[in-house]
Amino acid sequence: MDKKLPREIVNRKKRGFLVPVQKWLSGELKGYTNDILMHKNSFSAQALGLEKLKTLLGARKGLRKLENSIVLWRLLIFELWFNSYVKNKIADYKY
Repeated sequence: MDKKLPREIVNRKKRGFLVPVQKWLSGELKGYTNDILMHKNSFSAQALGLEKLKTLLGARKGLRKLENSIVLWRLLIFELWFNSYVKNKIADYKY
């Protein structure tokens, strides 16, 4: 890559990148996120309560929406992981 990119790009410190979570959760993943998190049997609904989730999902603008989007993204990923790896193991367990 040294020959194709300028030296200042090749030698600069590594940086992360932002994921458009807020855009996803207010756009194409909005309904999916609501369905997963607001399900009465979801871990998130059980742990936080439906009213708290409604508050998180209801933020409309500004910094609060950004903060809530980050929390919702983490909850969604956790919920999907929990459903795939924990809930199934509990259901398969023979008492």
